[in-house]
Amino acid sequence: MWISEVTQYLKAHPSNPLSDDAANAWEITQAAVRRSSRLQATQIPEMYRDASVETCVPQAEIAAQKISSGEVTNVVIAGGAGEGKTYTACAILNRVIALKPELGLFCVEPDVFRDMRDALGSRERELDVLCRYSAPRILVLDDLGRSKQSDRTLEMLWSLVNRRYSARRATVFTTQYNREGLAERLCSGCGDAETAQAIVRRVLDDNRAMIFSAAVSQ
Repeated sequence: MWISEVTQYLKAHPSNPLSDDAANAWEITQAAVRRSSRLQATQIPEMYRDASVETCVPQAEIAAQKISSGEVTNVVIAGGAGEGKTYTACAILNRVIALKPELGLFCVEPDVFRDMRDALGSRERELDVLCRYSAPRILVLDDLGRSKQSDRTLEMLWSLVNRRYSARRATVFTTQYNREGLAERLCSGCGDAETAQAIVRRVLDDNRAMIFSAAVSQ
C-alpha cells in the first residue's frame, strides 16, 4: 500500500483528514498508477500490453511465479513463427511486475544488436549498452538467434547474458531454434563458435532455467 501519499495529504490538510475508505481508495489508485508507470517503462509493444498468462500454456504462470520467488533465472520459450512466443513472454512480464514492483524491459534481438554495433569503438558507450540491458530485474529478449553476428557483438551478448546470470536477474528468451540450431545461428555470420556455444550453455543449461514451447489459445 502506498502510505506515503496519504501521509503527505494528512500533513497538508490536518483539519480535513481522509476517512478510512477514502484512504484505502487512494492507496489502490496510487498502486494502479505506479503499476501503469512500470508497465509503460517496460516498452512492451502496444498489441501485447494486455497479454495474460491465463491465455497461455500453464507453464507461463508457473514461470512468472518462479521468477518472482527467485527460483528461476532463465525462461526459454521456443517454437515456430506465429505460435505465441512473444505474447507468452509479455504475459509473463506483465504478471511479474503485477506480483512485485520490479523494473522490467522488453526488447527484440535486432534492436539490442543495433545498439551494440552503434556502440562499437567506444568503451564508454559499450558499457552503457550493457548496463541498459543488464540492469532490469526482468528482461524479455525476443527472437534470440534472428540476427547474424560479428565476433565483437557476440562477445557483448555473452557479457550481457553472463552479467544477468551472475546477478541472478531473470531473462525471458524467445527463439525459433533448438539448441544446435541456436548455436549455429549465433555464429553464422562472423561470430566465434566457442562464444556462441558458451551463450547457448548459459541460456539453456542454467539449473535455474525453465524451457517450454508456446501455444496460446486466445
